[in-house]
Amino acid sequence: MWPLFFLACLLLLAVLYLPGTLAFRALGLSVEDAVACSPIYGVSLIALNAMALPLLGLSASLATLAAPALALGVIAYAVAAVTRERKADKQAHELASPEASTIMVCGHSVPAWSALVAYGILGGVLCLLVFVRNLQTPEGFLQAYDNGFHLAAIRTYLSTGNFSSFSSFYYASEEAMPDMYRGGFYPSAWHGLCALVAQSTSAPETMAVNVVNASLAGVVFPTSVFFLLRRLFPGRDSVIVAGALVAPVFVCFPWDFLTWGPLYPNLLTNALVPLGVGAFTALTCPTAERGVRVRMLAVFLLACIAEAFAQPNGIFTMAALLAAYVVWAAMRAAKNARKAGRRAPVPLAAGLLACIAVGCVWVGCYKLPMLSGVVTFNWPATMGLRDGALAALSLGMNGHPAQWVLAAIVVVGAVCAAADRSRDYWWLAVSWAFIAACFVIDVATEGRLKRVTCGFWYADPHRLAANLCIAALPLAALGLSWLGERVGCVLGRTKESAVPLVVGLVAFLLVTFPAYLPAGSTNGSSAFANLGAWVEGQSDPADDVLTGDEFEFSKEALALIPAGSTVINEPNDGSAFLYPLLDAKIYYRPLAFFDGSDNETNESLLIRHHLNEYATRQDVRDAVASIGAKYVLVLDQGSDNGEGRARLWSYVPEQWDGIEDITDDTSGFTVVLARDDMRLYRIGD
Repeated sequence: MWPLFFLACLLLLAVLYLPGTLAFRALGLSVEDAVACSPIYGVSLIALNAMALPLLGLSASLATLAAPALALGVIAYAVAAVTRERKADKQAHELASPEASTIMVCGHSVPAWSALVAYGILGGVLCLLVFVRNLQTPEGFLQAYDNGFHLAAIRTYLSTGNFSSFSSFYYASEEAMPDMYRGGFYPSAWHGLCALVAQSTSAPETMAVNVVNASLAGVVFPTSVFFLLRRLFPGRDSVIVAGALVAPVFVCFPWDFLTWGPLYPNLLTNALVPLGVGAFTALTCPTAERGVRVRMLAVFLLACIAEAFAQPNGIFTMAALLAAYVVWAAMRAAKNARKAGRRAPVPLAAGLLACIAVGCVWVGCYKLPMLSGVVTFNWPATMGLRDGALAALSLGMNGHPAQWVLAAIVVVGAVCAAADRSRDYWWLAVSWAFIAACFVIDVATEGRLKRVTCGFWYADPHRLAANLCIAALPLAALGLSWLGERVGCVLGRTKESAVPLVVGLVAFLLVTFPAYLPAGSTNGSSAFANLGAWVEGQSDPADDVLTGDEFEFSKEALALIPAGSTVINEPNDGSAFLYPLLDAKIYYRPLAFFDGSDNETNESLLIRHHLNEYATRQDVRDAVASIGAKYVLVLDQGSDNGEGRARLWSYVPEQWDGIEDITDDTSGFTVVLARDDMRLYRIGD
């Protein structure tokens, strides 16, 4: 299966990068920038196309989803090429990227695209070492609460051929379901990519999930960082080089999103955030030419569209990262205007006005009715202010060991940014400090301040930690560059020497230890040792809610009943995953049911609490008949007798008494298959 895994990775990267590269080259971006930005084109076009296809009566496929994006890119590139040939040299020059196409590495000029390749290679290799090789199998997956929905939505896409964000749900529209809510818009760009990979390669959907996640964490995010750093540090090639060594080494993003939640849609949106931030800073740069502004506006808008379809809180992440930049830009604009003799407020007043404006927009968004369910959601505080601040400073957040070497490099970068004579970078340090403060507020406090500052990310400390990592990335690149240059000076080497690069490589090896050693050769409490152990443990079938024995029993049981039969189940015993894994017509696919919910049907309420009374209650028999169910699947029957059988956190025994009280002696049920504590019953005679 591993050859199929890597083949699917190549297919996905081609879908994400080829159409967008052509389109952005047509717009006039340099080769390296066009490649780096191309995923936002691919994600946006595929998501928009997926919503249009049902209106045209067409099913989603590689041909109908990706081919139009590619065709549009080819046409745009061809038209631009012809146009350039017909224009004068001056006009043709305006279409080209104004940035240098080379960078300096150890005193040697190399093509800028080679630096982009280095970002992708380093990120990809680290992904192979940390994530891919620690998977038990290429289709291994994390049996966690959020994956109940993610995998079910992908299966629904595959079953219906409808990949629209308006069709992301546990059930197809015609299926019997326990919930009267039939779904609505849900940002599903990530789910669509997984379904596209699974459908195009015939890979299991869990393998498709790993393919998409590995590609995002190992390639898309690092190459996005390349684009961001080129916008933030024009002419400072040493920072660009250092960025390749720090882009993939923050454990709390992207790697934490593969092991907790899981936060897969957020992995996609955050992987694209550097593109939007970089484009915005270039768009609003006072010295930017008109052509650059047009190109960067297109990149920024596409980034917003892609993030809206992936997970909209990515847009708020960009806003949080750029808030300090907007204040800095207002101060710089006022300063430049006054130097030019134009009327303008003093820089400090301009900055204060910008700060007030940013705050008003932030509070306005907080009060939007459509966001009330998001901003009022709460994760309880888990530590004090001191411990929270230490976790943020050390990058040891959410159970991950501290990354002290990397944290020190970030602090060095923050000092460099704040002390830089040009005053062009202080806002990076302020942005980092602001988001660090948000994380501390989130994990150490309760109340309105927490909701206002952290609510756009569900007050989730994992999402806030990811924001902090993205904010720290430019500082880490700046700090590593400064350290390399200082070591070179101490050793009496010129700027053209390889000392800064060697310093960067040593730092990379220290931070990522022991990821690059043979698997299992080193155990320890380092961040990457811990991360590898988490990936390995969470993909181990022996520790799953749906164990290997239960999965094999389920396959055997489903083979004994007519195809497409509706099966009643208790989802938290792992049976909910049988829908995405086996396309089984499981009745209870959502994992959490709450008594008293307005959305639950009366039939479902009767079945959950009284199915065991089927033989004696007509209303229960009517409820079962209305959903067309003839079988009950139980994977964890009876008391666990202290054995601690795995259940998902959403399991509440009292909510499933009507199903769990069924035994082999219960009237109205016939044993079809039995093994240990697993049963398949036929309902009725």
